[in-house]
Amino acid sequence: MGIRFGLAAIFAAFVSMVSGSASATTVYYLGLTGNGLVGESALVSGTITTDSHTGVLSTQNILDWSITLTTHEKTFTLDGEANSDAEAFGPALTATKTGLFFDFSSPAVSLLGFKSPRFREDDIIYNYICFADAIGTCGPDPGVIRVSIENEDGIISLGSGVQKFAIAVGVAATPLPSAAILFASALAGLGFAGWRKGRNGAASS
Repeated sequence: MGIRFGLAAIFAAFVSMVSGSASATTVYYLGLTGNGLVGESALVSGTITTDSHTGVLSTQNILDWSITLTTHEKTFTLDGEANSDAEAFGPALTATKTGLFFDFSSPAVSLLGFKSPRFREDDIIYNYICFADAIGTCGPDPGVIRVSIENEDGIISLGSGVQKFAIAVGVAATPLPSAAILFASALAGLGFAGWRKGRNGAASS
């Protein structure tokens, strides 16, 4: 009886650990095009991964990204934390289960940006994509998406107000930590030992 109650307590603890450790992430796809300042198209394609939070998003909600930028004849990929940083603040960036939205007419200071510094002599050349509010937090052009590769800029305009710029393409559960897997193995071992002890006791009586 004691073994059964002990295993039940251990199992309850394991369930609590699993439910607290497993979390979902959402992957959004974006594919944007617009007019480059040099007369060519500015292109953006890739994915942004969040922690599945809905409503207003901030930097901490953005977990990963892989975004390819193209301006004129140059191309650069912002490959997550391997070569770039993400920043999001203000109320303009929001998420639903189906997409990501940005309010290009937001009067409050807001920004969504992904940038990668490239060092060249005494200059810092930034490769970036920046979503700007109505105030123009990304430069002289308010309410647009600015794309820049080695100081060669492009502008993408989706219109004013709240615009959907990415669609949800998948939801995945974050893998459980190895400690939880080891805990599950130990639980199985205890269960087998208790089962054998119960059988041996029944056979001897």
